[in-house]
Amino acid sequence: MMPKTESIRGLTLWQPMAWAIAAGHKRIENRPWKPWRNVSHLAIHAGAKYHRAHAEQIAAIGIEVPDRGDLVFGAIIAVVPLRGHVHVDAVGVPDHYRDNPWFSGPYAWLLGDVVKLDEPIARRGAQGLWNLDPHELDALYEQGAISHWRERG
Repeated sequence: MMPKTESIRGLTLWQPMAWAIAAGHKRIENRPWKPWRNVSHLAIHAGAKYHRAHAEQIAAIGIEVPDRGDLVFGAIIAVVPLRGHVHVDAVGVPDHYRDNPWFSGPYAWLLGDVVKLDEPIARRGAQGLWNLDPHELDALYEQGAISHWRERG
């Protein structure tokens, strides 16, 4: 059974970081701001850019990165629940976060179990969190990535 999708927003990441989330390797996404309180899920969008330093960072953790030609660009590739966040300077941050190679902050967004799309949904990315259009939401529903959603203003 699919979890209820309260509110979903898109997040564009350069490759191969988008792939690392979609493949289930990366369970923390670092941002300079706290996630919006009313967002329950993120649609992971693979941007048009490839970042070699990110590929090297992933490889240094011991994860084999696919060849650039095997990655998807310019499309939503996964949906992941947003389970909360941790500030890097917070008192009492558990060691399992501090010891995680993906944890750098300043805000570490904690990601749940990812649903990788069988058919990526082509679209242009954007900065920050962005709204999905009804056709994209329908496509996510049809692929079983979301059950239903309630957008909030």
